[in-house]
Amino acid sequence: MLAILLLAVAGSGLYLSNWQDDIRNWVNTPQPLLTQAMEVGRLTGIEPTSQYFIVQAADQESLLQTEQRLSARLDALIAQGQLRNYRAISQWINPPSEQQALKATLATLSQQPQAWRALRALGVPDSALRAELKRRQAQPVLTIEQSLRGTLAEPWRALWLGPDEQGRPSSMITMNGLQDPAVLAALMQNMPGVTLVDQRSHINTLFAQTRLEAIILKLLSYTVGFLILYRVFGTRPALRILLVPLSASITVMSLSGLIGMPLNLFCIFGLLLVTAIGIDYAVYAYTPALPAEEKAAGIFMTSVTTMITFGLLYFSSTPAVATFGLSVVLGVLCNVIYTFWYMRAFLTPESEP
Repeated sequence: MLAILLLAVAGSGLYLSNWQDDIRNWVNTPQPLLTQAMEVGRLTGIEPTSQYFIVQAADQESLLQTEQRLSARLDALIAQGQLRNYRAISQWINPPSEQQALKATLATLSQQPQAWRALRALGVPDSALRAELKRRQAQPVLTIEQSLRGTLAEPWRALWLGPDEQGRPSSMITMNGLQDPAVLAALMQNMPGVTLVDQRSHINTLFAQTRLEAIILKLLSYTVGFLILYRVFGTRPALRILLVPLSASITVMSLSGLIGMPLNLFCIFGLLLVTAIGIDYAVYAYTPALPAEEKAAGIFMTSVTTMITFGLLYFSSTPAVATFGLSVVLGVLCNVIYTFWYMRAFLTPESEP
């Protein structure tokens, strides 16, 4: 009945366990500093995000046109309150075709004196207007590189990435004050050449993959450990020894779910250490060379010093370090409990020959 109850509790804890590998949860940002940063962003309108778009096209004309289509979708997010603002090269320079169209429009205006009526009323002579229109028409069509040479173009200069390995022009669109990064994926539909770069999500995905690989390697280590212990002690003792760290690891994950502590990659690293310690305790308890009292005292003293050492990490202000320390302390404590439970036949004086 006790075993069934423990299995039920462990199953409930595992079901409630919450795995979080968000890098933002690994560091401790002081709340006053975070509040000040948010206030500065609100006042200045500069709240950079870790997400941005990379735009690539066959030529600069197509690049700027693609940016304009993407900008229209970003403007819709601004209208919905999902985005504060963004910055794109297309805000600074028009595509060459639009520059040519503007020159054609200016040529048409130079032949329509009635269009200057307001300026003429202000005292601007027609000759000055015609000279200015003619000068504007004579200006060459600017490339992106040429338009970014001026001093006023400084805010957009960092957005130009130049040609890639295939010679295609590339640019970047940055954003400020993004509320929900999940809305960005829909913006790229039917937008060839546009790539969303989400550094935080990419790093979190790598952490999740690493956690999965660590779990798989942990299970493989149990298989290797069983083969080694089987060669030394036999089947039943090997299974009993491995049951100690396995039960401890499951108990730690279950307790984390029950108390609401998020699990992450550092918790898995802690459980890897717990596995090694638990096997040491179980093997030491199984060894018949020492009296039962000495083995029990040795396991107890080593566990206390280990829990004190790693318990200090729990008081770290860095959540990742605190989680690692807590997982090791709980794991070592469970190792001691399960060692005395599973190996009680070897740790009680009555069992001594």
